[in-house]
Amino acid sequence: MNQTHRIDAWREANGGFRGSHLLAGGTALLALGALLALVGLLVGGPDTGSRDGVVVAGWLAYILGLGLVGTGFGWSCVAGILPRSGLAVAVMHVLQAGYLLYMLYGRSQPPVSPVALTVGRLLAVIVFAILAAGALGPRTARILGVAAGLGLAKALLRVLVPAADGGAGVDAAVLLVMAAAFAVAARRLRRIEDEWARSHHTGGRSDFSEFNNPEHDWNKPDEAPGKGGAGSRR
Repeated sequence: MNQTHRIDAWREANGGFRGSHLLAGGTALLALGALLALVGLLVGGPDTGSRDGVVVAGWLAYILGLGLVGTGFGWSCVAGILPRSGLAVAVMHVLQAGYLLYMLYGRSQPPVSPVALTVGRLLAVIVFAILAAGALGPRTARILGVAAGLGLAKALLRVLVPAADGGAGVDAAVLLVMAAAFAVAARRLRRIEDEWARSHHTGGRSDFSEFNNPEHDWNKPDEAPGKGGAGSRR
């Protein structure tokens, strides 16, 4: 089935806005945030302040990316495209996005460390990858789980062994791995949406082809009694 037919099937099924679009957009912003963090290190050196323009832009891209990824998961779970276990992933991503935004522009320091939210968010992703492996497929679930596990190990290392943290460069590399995993998940979600649309849409070209089937009685010519005999005598 070509791309046009898939889009038509989605519209005929009244699918609404695609959660895969939100997830893909959030993935792109997460990758952009990681790249801007690396650029900030290269341009300004290790002593640049957190208010440096490139660094702040990277943080904003990262925060918005978290929010969009969470919204994409939540949208798809509420619509029934993904299992409801993904709602925990959605809540944790949106919660951390709002928390980081408050940390960036708030006047007071929040009482909870953002690392705690990072650990909770990545644990939610790992649990979702396990529970939703049947819907996502083994390959996508494995990629998502391994990437989240890598991020979780990095977050725990920061808490347990601060000297071995690795700094912003390692953070950016881990974030790029997580963004790549979300990109795989977004592509898989797009295919799940297409499969859902093909099984739920009520219109389509097949209905018209069946209506025009010459084998049905309504497509056969009417024959009046005696008409055939009169025609043969002529």
